[in-house]
Amino acid sequence: MLDLNLVRGIDSSAIKSFEKIIQLLNKNDIHLFLANLADRTKSQFQAGGFSSDAHERLYFFSDLDKCLEHSEDKIVETEMGADQTELQNVKQVKNDLMQAVYNDVMAALEHQIKFEELVDRMKPYLEELKVSEGEHLFKQRDTGRDLFFIMRGTINLIGESRQGIATRIRTLGPWTITGEVGAFSGYHAPYSAIAEKEGLVSRLSEENREQMESENPELAAEFHRLIIIIISNQLSKTSLAMVNSIN
Repeated sequence: MLDLNLVRGIDSSAIKSFEKIIQLLNKNDIHLFLANLADRTKSQFQAGGFSSDAHERLYFFSDLDKCLEHSEDKIVETEMGADQTELQNVKQVKNDLMQAVYNDVMAALEHQIKFEELVDRMKPYLEELKVSEGEHLFKQRDTGRDLFFIMRGTINLIGESRQGIATRIRTLGPWTITGEVGAFSGYHAPYSAIAEKEGLVSRLSEENREQMESENPELAAEFHRLIIIIISNQLSKTSLAMVNSIN
């Protein structure tokens, strides 16, 4: 912003200097405001090719107040534009996050409903157990074929090394299952399942599972489908964790 109130005329060398100035300003996206130009000075600028039409970042004002007012308006406009863009970006991120949370909640709710419905239909074949803090559902290296539906509470899967070092492998909450691998393969359990606090578990024994498969094949098929989904999800998480550790 230049106040040319005391300038009464300019020559060709001054015009060339302003040409260099305007080139530099254009390059850096800076506006040039000229205020209080005498009619003669303004005519000389225009004759030298300096006009608002020729240079979009060049402005002429009759007095300094109007120049300052326009300058303030430009600053506000620029800042508001940046704020609006940033605000839109923030809103988009927020909307995406809310949508992701909503999808996760709905998926969890759908899983819970299906889980509870299936367990309710399987009640004739299930034994309800109240577990207390520290109680084992099964121990590492057991060969039992029982499968456990966790209805309430938290179950920790704990693996113990040959040196006796215990490591928590995974924590299971409501609407999950444990013992599924041993129930179908019968090999030694690779970890212990221990109640972190008081909870409620439904146990499906091998005998009851075989009875269900014989008496109600449709229900057994739904149960098997759930087991496949659970094991697939666990394998996916394990594979992802391995990939992330490599990268």
